[in-house]
Amino acid sequence: MPQFPESYRLHGPSHRIICRRNGFTLLELLLVVTVLSAVAWMSLGVVGNNADQVRFEDTRNRLQAIRRAIIGDTSRTINGQPEVRGYVADMGGLPENLQALVSREYCKNHPGITTNAANECTDAGGTWVSQAVYAQDSTTGIWAGWNGPYLPPGFGSVGRFLDGWGRDDDSNNNFGWVYTVDSPNAGDLTIRSRGRDGVAGGDEPYDSDYPLLGAAPLIDESEYRIKVTDSGNTGGTGDATGGLRVDFGAPASCWVDGFCSDPLYITKGTCSTEWIGGSCSNPAYTTEATCESNGATWTWNGSCSISSYITEATCVSNGATWTWAGSMPRADLTISADCVATGTDGTWQPTENLCMAMIVTKGGIPVQVVSNGATSIQWDGTQKIAEFIFEDTTSATLDEDTYLYQGQMAYGIFEYDSTATPPVCDTTKPFPVGSALWKNFTYVPGTTLQPFERKINP
Repeated sequence: MPQFPESYRLHGPSHRIICRRNGFTLLELLLVVTVLSAVAWMSLGVVGNNADQVRFEDTRNRLQAIRRAIIGDTSRTINGQPEVRGYVADMGGLPENLQALVSREYCKNHPGITTNAANECTDAGGTWVSQAVYAQDSTTGIWAGWNGPYLPPGFGSVGRFLDGWGRDDDSNNNFGWVYTVDSPNAGDLTIRSRGRDGVAGGDEPYDSDYPLLGAAPLIDESEYRIKVTDSGNTGGTGDATGGLRVDFGAPASCWVDGFCSDPLYITKGTCSTEWIGGSCSNPAYTTEATCESNGATWTWNGSCSISSYITEATCVSNGATWTWAGSMPRADLTISADCVATGTDGTWQPTENLCMAMIVTKGGIPVQVVSNGATSIQWDGTQKIAEFIFEDTTSATLDEDTYLYQGQMAYGIFEYDSTATPPVCDTTKPFPVGSALWKNFTYVPGTTLQPFERKINP
């Protein structure tokens, strides 16, 4: 006979053994289902918000990638020097649109067209844009031109750089971004995403534009360029002032037509080596002998009445007359009498008319810009810091300020030829005589341009 636990054991003939089994009522089941549904719904909301946050942060990161593509990151250094790179450094200005960062050639206003081989772009009413090829300037050694793509691969669809929401726009070349350069003079740059809804404005946090209207620009003009000359425009707001300053050091007061390669001799007659009064096509060589022995061309700062003779010696020995042109300082002649003595034929404290020229990058191509007119300097043996004004005198309104953009460029100081018609900055005659035509330098954004040095004492 089976044995039951004491709790199941009832005594007496009128009692029966009772077993109870517990379960859920219908009301309890409905309550559980309701709670689980609410939890699931809230979980879906959290997941959705997390996805929106990821897209928002992706948009923010891509904006920073665009910023670095345009102006680089000068907080990074190479060999202890700020790293100057990006579209502006290579092309000498801001990109016209975002596609200019991705493709060297593209169809303006029709980004879906990728070739103009059969006039696809022009037939569609677009303009085929071909940016300058990256190349080295043979005169200065400066590299310039499109050296992209400037944006990393794998963002958006092929050839596109979309925001984190994947919004695109085939009506322009900005991939759905709002690209705005303020005016005048195309300075600050603002790039904005339309947010989750793709519509301007928006009240919800993720539907709002990013950055919000009124926020600081993505790139401030001071981060990639510096104004050199304020235009003297016809509106009267400009004053045509400000320029590039050049430190000529403490120049000598005596100027002569040349000097002896042996500084012990100060006149042409006593010079037993070589009288220097010209310049070499290769600025590394400062005398006629070393210039020509290395296959370069020496040009004397003078001319013969018989043009077939190009040096003073051959000119005079053939009965012709040699006329010197140009002069150079003699630091060793500090007394007026020594300067003007026979055989020296120097000039004490002359006035020199000079000009400055720059090789800068515009549209990816190195171009030459020249200061306005002549800058006259009276040499008196004291420190001389001259300022050269640059302004677009070809413009009818003179409303273009002059800027230097980040990157490599070169400068030179030259003689100003006031006898030419019209007067001109003669970039074949460096000052002082014998100097290299161009000196390269790199402008780093956010730094002040110190006076350029052009020491004139030999």
